[in-house]
Amino acid sequence: MAPSSFILLFFDALFFSGIYLALAFTLERPPLLVTASILFLLFAGAFWYFRLYRIEVYLERQRNLARLFNSLAVVFILFWAAWWFLLKTEWPLASRLLHLMVIPTFGIFYALLLRSSLALFLLRFLPVHTLLNERDQAVFSSRWAKLLPRSRTLAAADEITALHSGFLFWSYSPAAEVKNRADMWGDYLKQLTVLREQLADGKVIVFAFNPYNEELQGAFSLLHLDETPALELRPGRRDLYRLAGKRILDLLAGVILFPFFLILHPLIFILVSCSFGRPVIFRQQRIGRQGKTFALFKYRTMDIVSGKKTTEIDKTHFDFIRQLLEEEAQVPFIDQRISAVGRRVRKLRQREEFSPIGTLLRKTSLDELPQIFNILAGQMSLVGPRPALPYEVALYPEWASLRFQAPQGLTGLWQSSGRGLMPLHTALFLDCYYALERSFWLDLFTLFKTARSLWDFTKIY
Repeated sequence: MAPSSFILLFFDALFFSGIYLALAFTLERPPLLVTASILFLLFAGAFWYFRLYRIEVYLERQRNLARLFNSLAVVFILFWAAWWFLLKTEWPLASRLLHLMVIPTFGIFYALLLRSSLALFLLRFLPVHTLLNERDQAVFSSRWAKLLPRSRTLAAADEITALHSGFLFWSYSPAAEVKNRADMWGDYLKQLTVLREQLADGKVIVFAFNPYNEELQGAFSLLHLDETPALELRPGRRDLYRLAGKRILDLLAGVILFPFFLILHPLIFILVSCSFGRPVIFRQQRIGRQGKTFALFKYRTMDIVSGKKTTEIDKTHFDFIRQLLEEEAQVPFIDQRISAVGRRVRKLRQREEFSPIGTLLRKTSLDELPQIFNILAGQMSLVGPRPALPYEVALYPEWASLRFQAPQGLTGLWQSSGRGLMPLHTALFLDCYYALERSFWLDLFTLFKTARSLWDFTKIY
């Protein structure tokens, strides 16, 4: 977290404690400290999830207001649910009245008025650098320059290497060879990679403005400059989580999920055996980190079983992936305006080889449950790009090889953003973005998004 985030967290704790103590002394019966602690942790967690510890989001007042009310709704529902199921018998009436008064006082008066003013005040002390095209620079000068007095316009891209802190607002300018959507995503990724390398030693937060970022909105919340969304880059990350922390998290998750496998496996075994016969769990060759091949475990969901060997090709799936890539490559690139793609489904919805049981397993993602063993073995991670089949990788554009620099995962950014409803090149770009930006907070956020998307049974994963 940035220093400004810790300042906001400190004032949250300070103001919450003040409200709590002031209201506590007005009541005859003493409140329970544990309930107050639970309430504050819920507020802090909701503010983090809705990005309210990122002071840059306060530049968008309307969106910030929506985030705030979403946070309050989450806190109210979760807190009263906790009281009803866990604290009902131990929570005196005075404590209920106290917290009923704390929620609106802290959540509306403080968070809506004082907290927002504090964030805008902190913004004024952060250096802001702009390397924008004419359109975005005009919007910045007319709307944001007054809120960010310490802003300056870079004369050339070479000045980026001299930056060490603050924000960089940067506009994507397509190269001359970009002719279609597929070229655009590759060129965009290339420029972001170069930009990240230039700022690798600093603490600069980059906001890359590109109209096509709008298609990434489902994966995470984006900052908007006027109507143009910005993709966030945070160069200079420490590698401790990547080197050791991520593996520890994977092992913990594998241990926690293993009992669920033991409970569900007998039922799934019977259902799959009755529908398809043996094998119930099959191995499929996938491409993992650094291009290494490994055997991925899955519950069977179709009559056919393919991919046991790297040379095996599912012709139907192969043609479908190739068609998706070709269709997007045929859509012309239009700068400053999104050119849509007709077919946006990442995986086949209907096949003759499916059965109702197989469809149910795929919709609930239970067919992926045996991959707990891949995670425990270190072949996969909990979060990362989904490991692809060898013949899929052969069809991918060259720039998509960046996705294999990160551990391949059980769930990823595009899987958690609508269960895969996006153009294929966009999904590949998200995988590559994750390889660049992977962190503990991004992994945790992706897991929250994945859990929420599992409730959607109308789309195939």
